[in-house]
Amino acid sequence: MKNDVYFKSEKVNSFNEILIKYRKNEFRSPYRSTIPLLVLFKSEVWNNFGLIADSDKDNITYFFESETKVIKGKGRASCTDLMIISNDICIAVEAKRTEPPQASVKKWLGNSENKKCVLEGWFKIIEAKTKKQLI
Repeated sequence: MKNDVYFKSEKVNSFNEILIKYRKNEFRSPYRSTIPLLVLFKSEVWNNFGLIADSDKDNITYFFESETKVIKGKGRASCTDLMIISNDICIAVEAKRTEPPQASVKKWLGNSENKKCVLEGWFKIIEAKTKKQLI
């Protein structure tokens, strides 16, 4: 692999190492999105989207199962299936195939003060990276 690849925060050096890092149950069902995601990664389809400048194609870092910890409120880290990061862009890939849709933010929040705090924390992280105020 010519670019850096990580699984969570651990660097991997080959495609087979990525496969080993996943839990076995990720591959037990043909309906899981993990398999198509890995096929797309191995085929380097990202280069065909036109989102990554030619000058950046050798300077991409891939993060499988990228975790962002909760910074406000209490809860588990948010996990993105694949983050693709170069000098100029960051692409978050949420692979879905047959999984049911996630709840809307409004439904997820409900009346929970803790979840409102967690969401505010996510906004703070995004605002710090983008230098834009979201709310």
